[in-house]
Amino acid sequence: MKDKEKGISKERKGCLAVFLIIAAAIALIAAITIFNPFGSSGPVRRSGPSRQSGSVTQSLPSDQSDDRSDLANLLDLSEEQEAAVREIFSDCGIDDVTSIRLQSKDTEQSSYSVSTGSGTSVIVNVNNESKKVERIFTKDHDIYSDNRVRAKITDFN
Repeated sequence: MKDKEKGISKERKGCLAVFLIIAAAIALIAAITIFNPFGSSGPVRRSGPSRQSGSVTQSLPSDQSDDRSDLANLLDLSEEQEAAVREIFSDCGIDDVTSIRLQSKDTEQSSYSVSTGSGTSVIVNVNNESKKVERIFTKDHDIYSDNRVRAKITDFN
């Protein structure tokens, strides 16, 4: 039997297929939106110490006379460790830290984005165990690495 004898035209079968595909796509998008396992911030690994990203931002006041500064709190530094970090910052020309944000963290190292009053941002890699600065860089240039100052931040402004 032909389709026309059944009362169904080929054109109508094509419309039905397109309608079903569109309906399935809408249902899929709705399901992903409603049951998004990642929330609004994207995928997050929930187990293991592999990597962790955050958007913890601390503003650092210029007066650091508190018993424990914002820098020491965020990086979990002792007074001696904080003094060593601030000395390295000073040696690199980073005297006006305005904010610091955790970029990534794994079992050995944490990376922080540090903003200065002049608008320059640097990445600071800190060893999680010793809390020593391992590297400071900006614009693909090392400012501090291998325990020595390579350049001042002002060289790259």
